[in-house]
Order: sequence, then C-alpha cells, then structure tokens
Amino acid sequence: NQQANRDGDHEAQGELDLGSRITDSLNPIEKLVFDVLSPRTLRTLDQVAAHAGVTMGEAMAAVGKLESRAIIERVGYKWRRLNYRN
Repeated sequence: NQQANRDGDHEAQGELDLGSRITDSLNPIEKLVFDVLSPRTLRTLDQVAAHAGVTMGEAMAAVGKLESRAIIERVGYKWRRLNYRN
C-alpha cells in the first residue's frame, strides 16, 4: 500500500510539472509569438509578425497579453522574451 501511494505521488507530481509550463495557458497565436522571441534579440512588431506568420493585429494583441503576463518585455518599440527555464 505504501508503494502504491508513493507511485501515486510521483504521478501527481508529474502532472503538476507538466501543467506548470509558462506556455501551457497561451492560445496558438500567443504561442507562435512567444516562440519567435528570445531573451537576447529585440524584435519590432513587424519582425514579430513576419517571423511568427501572423498579422500585425494578431501580433499586437499577443505581445500585449504576453507582456501583461510578465513573460516578455517591451524595450522602446521592441520586445524580447524574459529568461525563464521551461
């Protein structure tokens, strides 16, 4: 019984780990935009849209939501991903 409880604890922990990734709650467009940003390279909105393959309006909405979630930052008129490990 103790072994079964330990195995159940590991499974529950694995589910928690999978559910805690920053990108899990992003919609598909936000994920595309997040994926084209890096911590080292600043990109303009035009560049974000072109690299992500989305419209300017979609890119603008996505960077707004990503910035409000504090996973990207705006520096002047450019954006970059904040440095997270997942």
